[in-house]
Amino acid sequence: MMVASRRRLSLALNQVSRLYGIRLNRHYSYNSYYRANVAFRAETDQGVYLIKPVPNEYLRVLRAHRWVRMLESAGYPHIPHWLRSLKGKPIVRLNRRYYYMTSWIEGKELGAAEPELEELGRVLGRLHQTSKQLLEGTCGASYTGLFWNKQVLLKKQFTLHLPRLMRHKGRIGRWFRRERGRCVLLAAEAARTLRSAGVQALLRSEKLRPAIIHGDVTRPNIVCTDERIYLIDWDRARRGSVYMELAKLLTNTTHFSIPLMAAALRGYEEQCPLTREERLLVSALFRMPSEVWYAARDIAAGKSTAPALFDTVEKTWSSRLAAIAWLDRWAAGGLTS
Repeated sequence: MMVASRRRLSLALNQVSRLYGIRLNRHYSYNSYYRANVAFRAETDQGVYLIKPVPNEYLRVLRAHRWVRMLESAGYPHIPHWLRSLKGKPIVRLNRRYYYMTSWIEGKELGAAEPELEELGRVLGRLHQTSKQLLEGTCGASYTGLFWNKQVLLKKQFTLHLPRLMRHKGRIGRWFRRERGRCVLLAAEAARTLRSAGVQALLRSEKLRPAIIHGDVTRPNIVCTDERIYLIDWDRARRGSVYMELAKLLTNTTHFSIPLMAAALRGYEEQCPLTREERLLVSALFRMPSEVWYAARDIAAGKSTAPALFDTVEKTWSSRLAAIAWLDRWAAGGLTS
């Protein structure tokens, strides 16, 4: 069965390559934290490329390609080149699945050195600064507000699941019995910051300053070369909240290390200086225990991804709390990044 599955996969990737006028020689699969075969390194007669399957998400990826093309035209240098098929299409369909191809970026993973995180902050800051200039004069939504509404819904679901989670046997039940109050308090403190007059004014002005975000700035999507840092996997690019994306960068790339967080913020503010209200907003979004909401939801639903997600929350919880306290001081102006 596994041999047949590998043959079908190899056949599909060969057919996809031919749609781009390229002959595939060999391929290697790559996995994400939670899924297998999320992308492929394709060695071909014309070089090395990335093949990315995107099932049932054609319109979203087509819109993402539009944003990528705009950023490339504006000279933003941290994007792999997105290929077009023989028919001029950025996305191809095969057997009811969609695929796209980009150039392959050969490099190393993001390390744990402050200069690398500082440069990553600059890369993200350049993205947000460039995209705001591209979209100047257009109107959008309060994307931070939309994200926050989703978090409020997840928190309500958490409250509904909590009695069941607390009865859970073993360390899951013990953790939720011990930390439930702190999770609720963190969410309440974040909500209080968002309701403040200065942050509310910032959210209203966000509609007049839309920006393009990458949408998935995580360590697997960062490649460091001798020349620069690249962000890869742009199929989630969209208009969005720069504050949410900065908070997620701190969550997803720094291991909650305060020196690394400080370095990333220092690099970001070289490109996009933040006002006090913007700092407060980033701090509020960072303190929202989103991963706890997701872990609780997945545990209650019996999802296979739940154990890995809960393990991450449990192992990093103390570091997260220390990082939240540090970011509060940074936001209040007691620290420079």
